[in-house]
This record gives sequence, structure tokens and C-alpha cells, in this order.
Amino acid sequence: MNQRIFACFGCLMLVAGCGETNHPVRRQTLDVPPSESIEGDGRGGDRAADAPPARLPDMPQAPPAAATAAAALNIKAPEDWIQRQPRVSLITAEFALPKAEGDQADGRLTVSTAGGSVEANLERWRGQFDDLKDKPSETLDVAGRKVTLVDLSGTFNDQPGPFAPGEKRADYRMLGAIIPMEGDHLFVKAYGPEKTIARHEAAFREFVKSLVPGE
Repeated sequence: MNQRIFACFGCLMLVAGCGETNHPVRRQTLDVPPSESIEGDGRGGDRAADAPPARLPDMPQAPPAAATAAAALNIKAPEDWIQRQPRVSLITAEFALPKAEGDQADGRLTVSTAGGSVEANLERWRGQFDDLKDKPSETLDVAGRKVTLVDLSGTFNDQPGPFAPGEKRADYRMLGAIIPMEGDHLFVKAYGPEKTIARHEAAFREFVKSLVPGE
């Protein structure tokens, strides 16, 4: 009986020993580099909570192009025109033209600078109208500069803002002027309901002439 017991115990020890290995187990701890080597790895790593945010060097701020252009112009608008904050930075100056009796909206006048040929910019303006009625363009000699004037009417495709949906406005009229300058051209654009623009047509012409620098 005792021999059987010892034999069984020996078998159990042999089986238990088979589940072990004679090779030692090595545990390795990886040192994580500082947070700056994790941040910016393209995988969205977060900055360590106690790490101060990176500070970019101070860079000189150039004045907006529109502000620079406005400073160079001597803008004198009629007293009844209402100066507005330009909708976009590319516009140097903006005015509301009070509506004529019977019209539902004021007109809008903008002054801006841009490049490109005169004809290319005229085509751009024409493309803003459906059912276009295009009067022949006119050229004025003002202080030795050839100022181009256009008179367009029809259904205007208005774009109230850079991300706003366009709106079609029937029976609209646009008066536009392109003044050649050193470098880019100066653009004056007035549009709105036909009667309102007709009311301000004479003032528009005088305003354009006032923007032309003398020789």
C-alpha cells in the first residue's frame, strides 16, 4: 500500500515539473520619453499636464491691405451716404446709399483694389447679372488717368457674404468704375434697386472723380 502511495506521489511531482521552464523570465520596463516626443507624432498624443504650452516667437503684424489702401485715399462721400463696416477685408470702404421712395432696400457702394485687366474685370461684373442690359462702357479722362465707367442692369446675383447663399434680385442696377493706379486698379461699385441707383448716379460720378489722385 505504501509503495503505491509513493508511486502516485512521484508521478504527480513529475507532471508538475513539466509545466515549468528552466529559462529565467525577464521583465523589462520601457522608459517613456518626455511628452514633447509624444506630442506632434501625428497620433493625437496629449501634452503632459504639467508641461507649459509651447510659445511661438512674436512676429510683426502687417496692416491689412485694405487699411493701407484706405490710408492712401482721401475719401469724401456725400453727407447722405452712410458709412458701413466692410463685409470682407478686401474692401477698402463701404457705404449704404439711402433708398429712393418706393424701393425696399438701400443701395450698396464699395471701394476696393485688385489686379487683372480692365476688360476681364468688366466681364466679371457682367457675369453677376441675369437678363443683362449692358450700356456701352464710357471712358473719362480725369487728371490724366483713363477711368472706365459701366452701367449694368437686370437680375443681380447678390452674394451677401463670403459663406452666405446667393440671392437673385430683380430690377437691379450697377454703376461701376475702374481707376488705373500704380500697381493694382481701384474699383468703385454701386448697386441696388434701379430707382435708388438713379437717385445717386450724379453723386457717384463726382465721388469717382474725387478718388483720382492728381499728377
